[in-house]
Amino acid sequence: GQVRAELDGADGVTALETAGPGQVIGEVALLTGQPRTATVRAVTPTQLWCLSRQKLDALMLKDPTFALHFNHLVGSRLANVSRHLTAAKEALAKLSQAAWASMTPTTQELLAKVAPLQALTAPIVDMLMDGHGPPLLAELQKLHAIDDAGVGRYLVEPSIRARAAAHFREQHGERGYRAWAHSLAKQCQQSGDYGNAVEAFLEAGAGAKAETILRDYQDELLTGWGSAQVAQWVERTAPQGESAVGLWRFGGRCAEMAGQDDAAIVLHGHALKAAEETDSREDIARSAAALAAVYERRGAKELARTYVQMGLAALGQDDELAHGQIGMGSLYAALSHWLHRKDVPWRVRLRPLGAVLGLVAFYTAWLASPALGMSLEANKLIAILAGAVVFWVLDVAPEFVTALTACMLALLWGAAPARVVFSGFTNSSFFLLLVIFGFSWLATRSGLTFRVALLGMKLFPATYWGQAWALAFSGLMASTVIPTTSGRLTMVGPLILAIKDTLRFPDRSRGAAGLALAGYVGYSQMSFLFLNGTGACFVMMGLLPPTVAQKINWGNWLLTALPLGLVIFVGTVLTALWRFRPETEGPMERRILQAQLATLGNIDYQEKLGLLALTLLLLIFVLKPFHRVEPAWLAMIMVIILFVLGADRNMFKSIDYQYLLYFAAFLSLANMIRSTGADATLVTIVRPHLAVLTVSPYFFLSTLCVVAYVLMAFVPWLPSQPILILSTIPLAESMGYNPFVLGLVILATLMPGIAPNLGTGHQVFSIATEQRAFTYGHIKELAVFHAAFILLGAICSIPFWRMLGMVP
Repeated sequence: GQVRAELDGADGVTALETAGPGQVIGEVALLTGQPRTATVRAVTPTQLWCLSRQKLDALMLKDPTFALHFNHLVGSRLANVSRHLTAAKEALAKLSQAAWASMTPTTQELLAKVAPLQALTAPIVDMLMDGHGPPLLAELQKLHAIDDAGVGRYLVEPSIRARAAAHFREQHGERGYRAWAHSLAKQCQQSGDYGNAVEAFLEAGAGAKAETILRDYQDELLTGWGSAQVAQWVERTAPQGESAVGLWRFGGRCAEMAGQDDAAIVLHGHALKAAEETDSREDIARSAAALAAVYERRGAKELARTYVQMGLAALGQDDELAHGQIGMGSLYAALSHWLHRKDVPWRVRLRPLGAVLGLVAFYTAWLASPALGMSLEANKLIAILAGAVVFWVLDVAPEFVTALTACMLALLWGAAPARVVFSGFTNSSFFLLLVIFGFSWLATRSGLTFRVALLGMKLFPATYWGQAWALAFSGLMASTVIPTTSGRLTMVGPLILAIKDTLRFPDRSRGAAGLALAGYVGYSQMSFLFLNGTGACFVMMGLLPPTVAQKINWGNWLLTALPLGLVIFVGTVLTALWRFRPETEGPMERRILQAQLATLGNIDYQEKLGLLALTLLLLIFVLKPFHRVEPAWLAMIMVIILFVLGADRNMFKSIDYQYLLYFAAFLSLANMIRSTGADATLVTIVRPHLAVLTVSPYFFLSTLCVVAYVLMAFVPWLPSQPILILSTIPLAESMGYNPFVLGLVILATLMPGIAPNLGTGHQVFSIATEQRAFTYGHIKELAVFHAAFILLGAICSIPFWRMLGMVP
């Protein structure tokens, strides 16, 4: 097709240029995160290949030749502004030609012979000119053809050196020049003048021999010629082969020593590319660490973080070390320490201590539990759970491993029979969650969910406020069909960026953050409103007593959660729009939504299957009071039907099976607690000491909110939420509360932790928006108001819940 770049000004629209097939267009302002300076509009129906700024940055860093091309492109633009420099260069060339013409033939002969060398020395001139070195050097200094570089070396003025090399080639040809340069290089290498040897070998086209000297005589070169010159030689040599990675990295270190960070980035980038070609995981990590260090020094924290994560991933340590690091310094230290085997991050260092504390908790609970009057099986289970809680809180092992180990210990120690220990794996919620994860993947991968979100956006005004509310409401719609928070956030991220750029908001500005946070509330924080809103809802359902869980369906879940959700949703979105008002606001072009929908094209077969699956699944939930069949079993039948109809067979390959295993094991632990009677005994012991909580449901639910906030400020939601739900259910029943209400309040308090690593939702959202829409500081600022609205919503819902008989 054909597009036109236009500039919107006070005098109207000015056409800048028109581009057609095969041409590249881009916005320079995106490189700095500023609002775009121009708008590109389609003149005819057009298809474009889009390269995002994030991927552009990654390409420039990963492949230096790409960055070089981009430099040439920018340079061509600068040339239009700097034409006067051309005249200056021409004048300089004329001066050099005049200086060359004024020299004697003997001087010209000397300069032509030493043209392949980096610097002149008296011994070299004596050797070439039969002992007439000193007078010739003095003459060259008078002509300002050479500069004294100290330590007995003289640098030939670059334009004179180029003229001298051209003179030699005119007399002896290119082959003769290279042969002479090769001969000089050998003589310099034999005499220990390794710097001139490298330069001469490069002039002779013998890069491999120059590479050998650079590899074997690094200390001598650094001492004699300086880090800047050595870095330049490495770049010109363009190392190849087995030693390429090390030599590129050596050049990068030299550039860093010389304070040339731009050159260091290029050289370390070559090292990283060479490491990837050889598939050396440790070399990839070392090169990525070097790039991270340069970017961190320059203040480019996000780029530095990207390379640290690349290094950790190459080492297979992304889960071991990256999880739990706070800030760039700790993350880089984790990578550096692993590489040098000198230290490990504090969370890893605490794991042996955590294991010891877990064993202490286990033994202490085992000694103390007989005094509580529980059965032997209950005593054993309480001891196991005491140790497991410490393991979870201190992150001694992955959550699902701790949960499975606790189940196995309960079975081997005789705390519960096998049918109870494995009851979570036969629970219908386990299979239902498996099916829902698969259906969500199908809908998201096919593009169906993105299409639905775009159609919802078209219903709202094309303004900042209108699109912010559109993002929030479309998130509510998506929560009814996509039960994974990360899947919803990943889907909407690119759309938020498109709206932000259309409204011309700078990256991470208040206006951009307002849009992003409105979407974040709708797509992430309102999951508790629907039974199938997130996996955590099914965790809560599985932990409820069977008599309570059997009475809950999709409709009465929504009805019960509605007043709480209404206060949180409206209050938090309004706060986001108030706190993050844009400095300037312009209308949004409807064409961006039209273009996005046009890009998707007509709904394809996989989208139709995804729509069928999610629609039937929703109907199964909603109509359960009528068909009275467990939704999980009907959903499993739907899986077979979808595969017969041709659904993508990769549907279940990307499921978070660790989460599923943890879910099933935790359900088993809950059933074991009930079967041993430990819950009733603990309630009998604890309730007299909590009489103050029975005074008023307002006080009790407010206290529950505060406890949940404090717990999740320091412990990830998994396992903090399940532990809190499991521990409060028996107490709630004894005080006349429906445990479902307490579960809803706890689910609603899904807050970002005091440190970024304690939550994953905002991290997924940050990646989906290319780290261009908001910062973690924006999230934490909104979280304060969000917490207040959760508390207010719980208080306002009490009269409604009391009317339903759920609150005393």
